[in-house]
Amino acid sequence: MSDQRSMLLRLGAMAGALALVMLATDRGGDVLRGWLLLERGAVLGGEVWRLATAHLVNLSTVHTLLNNLGLGLILISLWSVLTPAMLARAVVFSGGAISLGWVLLMPEGVTYVGFSGITHGVMGFGGLVMLRVGPRWFGWLILVCLAAKLGQEFFNGAVPGADAAIGGRVSFISHTLGTFGGALAAREGPLWHRMAVMAVCVVLSLIHAEREAADLPMAERARADG
Repeated sequence: MSDQRSMLLRLGAMAGALALVMLATDRGGDVLRGWLLLERGAVLGGEVWRLATAHLVNLSTVHTLLNNLGLGLILISLWSVLTPAMLARAVVFSGGAISLGWVLLMPEGVTYVGFSGITHGVMGFGGLVMLRVGPRWFGWLILVCLAAKLGQEFFNGAVPGADAAIGGRVSFISHTLGTFGGALAAREGPLWHRMAVMAVCVVLSLIHAEREAADLPMAERARADG
């Protein structure tokens, strides 16, 4: 029991640290956001820190609070299967997939900030792990809900009012790339299920990249977010 309590405290501390960093960067406003956001040209020009920092800054205070709620959802849903090392792996793989995918697929001038892509990845990670270690029914529930959300975004776009609430466009490619990264990281999960998730996410990401690049005029490209 003490070991489990210690594990939960460490998970909570990790999530709390991420939340505090996002709250701190929100206080930095547009100037700090400009230094931390992800943009292909800047990264290729040597500003590689953006590959990591873009996930820790948000478009607005509402966006920050929503992403902090996402951290809470991760803890509430996945506490029974996550260890601090597994959470760190899921975050790194999800964030890395988003950042590298963004640089590869999106044109220069389109920027990204936000944590929601990582949230999608960690949830997918946890659902896949649960298919192996249990409870399997809850793992399937997580994956079905995740698939439904990605499908909703693919066919219908953002929920009405979402863009206005966060202060910019929702970037769907960040959600599919993050889910790809989470599946890649979920080595405890069934291999074929992981491969299926990754294959679907690759296809969706390629389509979203084309759509998002075409839909964003140059004057609005700096508004993209996750």
